[in-house]
Amino acid sequence: MPKNYLLSAVVVTLLIGFQSIAAPTNVGNGDDGTDLEGFTKLESGPLIESQLRAVNKLRTLNITNIKGLGNLINEIEKNNIYITDKDVSAKKMDEMGAFHAGLEGKVYARTFSRPHAPTRFFPASLKLSQNQLMALHIHEGLHRALPEELRDDEKKVSNITLAIISPESTYDQINQVVMEVYPEKKEQIPAGSYTQSINISKESRLSNPSSLELSFRSFGSPKQDETKLQSLPISSMYSISSHLYPFGKNEYALGTGIDVSYIKQDDGKSYMGPLGLSLRKLMFTMRGFDFEAYGRADLQTLSDEELQNSLMGRDIYKVGISLIKTMDVVYIQNDLEYTAPSEVKETIANINYTYTFGSMVAARIKAGGRYKNFNAGGFFEMLLSTNFTVESDNSDFGKEDLGRNRVVAIGPEIMWGANNFDVKVYGRYLLNSSKETDFDQLGDLMGSGVGQGNLGLSVSYKF
Repeated sequence: MPKNYLLSAVVVTLLIGFQSIAAPTNVGNGDDGTDLEGFTKLESGPLIESQLRAVNKLRTLNITNIKGLGNLINEIEKNNIYITDKDVSAKKMDEMGAFHAGLEGKVYARTFSRPHAPTRFFPASLKLSQNQLMALHIHEGLHRALPEELRDDEKKVSNITLAIISPESTYDQINQVVMEVYPEKKEQIPAGSYTQSINISKESRLSNPSSLELSFRSFGSPKQDETKLQSLPISSMYSISSHLYPFGKNEYALGTGIDVSYIKQDDGKSYMGPLGLSLRKLMFTMRGFDFEAYGRADLQTLSDEELQNSLMGRDIYKVGISLIKTMDVVYIQNDLEYTAPSEVKETIANINYTYTFGSMVAARIKAGGRYKNFNAGGFFEMLLSTNFTVESDNSDFGKEDLGRNRVVAIGPEIMWGANNFDVKVYGRYLLNSSKETDFDQLGDLMGSGVGQGNLGLSVSYKF
């Protein structure tokens, strides 16, 4: 048996040394906190590192799907960790209850057997290894996450802890141990205790869903394509975005977004751009994967008549889904997006043209690495638009069906974030298209942009 597991098992065994021999431990009752006024909240260090390790281990084991443990990850990941200024004797703590100590009288931690209660660690705990601290976090979390009829029973909590921290632990083995410790009269346990909670990782956008963002994009020059459609000389776009999530609980948050844009042309003229309205909803999260659905409308509010009567003058309606996985050093995101058909009219030399955009499907892969406050990666996307037609009231021109168009794009993304502020530099470049077209023929100024690509900078605050 591995040495690390033996050491962790010893710690768990010591946790029940004083109280579980005679009767179940009553964790946390009768304490007003005045005995431990000298403590400091921790934001980093070995106790925080072991807290993150415990969360990662539980996610790997898919622990949220085990009956009664649906809240465990949430209880550990979002638990406030404090360190006391000095150790306290086990004898004194025994008078108050609510502690975990070793047989030699060292007190390691103190918590309350109720959801969302903080945990106070004592200096003695800093002498434990990372594996032992991880076991301690899991043990304390079980006291808060288990159903009320179980969370005060030190022996049963310790049995579940040992099952989880075992190097040979599997989902089935842990589930079997949990089922063995349930009371025989299961109907006495409130049904709500078994409800699995959606757990949101600290890296998930739903941890701080709301945001305010300022962004700037500079567009590359368009190229002449075989459709002979004229591209407008739009050089850059500024936008401000406010996305707020006022509805539902945090893990079920429903957000609304507003994007206001301002565009500039090569000749220096400036105009109001499209207005973006959006909704985003977290559908579910499991094993660290976030699955989100969203809808978006980019409405044509262009203040210049020339822009209104161009490929950029269309209203765009989108729906999409995102599957996101964020790990310690890597992030991966898959997006699937559908854009509804629409049309726009343009008048050139007293001849009216109608551009009909068929539906468009976008598939996008984002991936990159993470190191401390930096993210660096990129994306690859393929956009397939169907049945793009140009029709004129001039009989000499008639109607031309350009069929399906394929546009392939790539781009880098580099981000730095701290204290809920993010600064991101990103780009989008045309890699390939089926008809030698550029982004203009997609007519999506707020999305893919215009020309052959763009380079952007954004600053956002998330809350």
